[in-house]
Amino acid sequence: MHKFDRVQFKEINHPLSIDTPPYHHTMSQSNEELTIHSSIPTGSWTLYFHSPEETKWTLQSFINLGSMKTWGQFWSLMEVLQTETLSDGMFFMMRDPSPPLWESHHHIRGGCYSFRCQKKDAAEVCLTYIIASMLGCSTTNVDNKINGISISPKRGFNIIKLWNTDAQKFNQPSTLSTSISSLKESEIIYTPFVQKKM
Repeated sequence: MHKFDRVQFKEINHPLSIDTPPYHHTMSQSNEELTIHSSIPTGSWTLYFHSPEETKWTLQSFINLGSMKTWGQFWSLMEVLQTETLSDGMFFMMRDPSPPLWESHHHIRGGCYSFRCQKKDAAEVCLTYIIASMLGCSTTNVDNKINGISISPKRGFNIIKLWNTDAQKFNQPSTLSTSISSLKESEIIYTPFVQKKM
């Protein structure tokens, strides 16, 4: 049995609130007042874990850690998981009902923005892009929909990917927002999923 079991949510007032840097800039881009009880504006999201030792890539090879509809549920998950854990495993935050499989019909016409991040910064950068994607502001165009954010560990660094739904319209590194992090456009690679090997 793996150490990650399905998370049981509880309503909490997380000490790292949505008003705390570095997330304040991201959260403040929304026009509405957000509280721990507010619904996530892009709907329900689910966090999955995939063991780096697992060689199969089927839906059954992922562990569903829980779904969230409110910011309280989101921060509850982060409290149980501990944010820094994100840089130690393969995690996939997916907009429901999208599965964490790029060949799914939810994703196949899209692609992913990919970039390297030093391990010491990776969890914070990943979390910032998760929050921005949940708010619908991780890209430079509101029509450029992000369906998922994934992070995977390498030696001394992590790879973070943001999965979008339309590779025909939005396929340039410049269409990912870099104003919410220290990321440079030149560090981003965009890959359409249709170019990946089945």
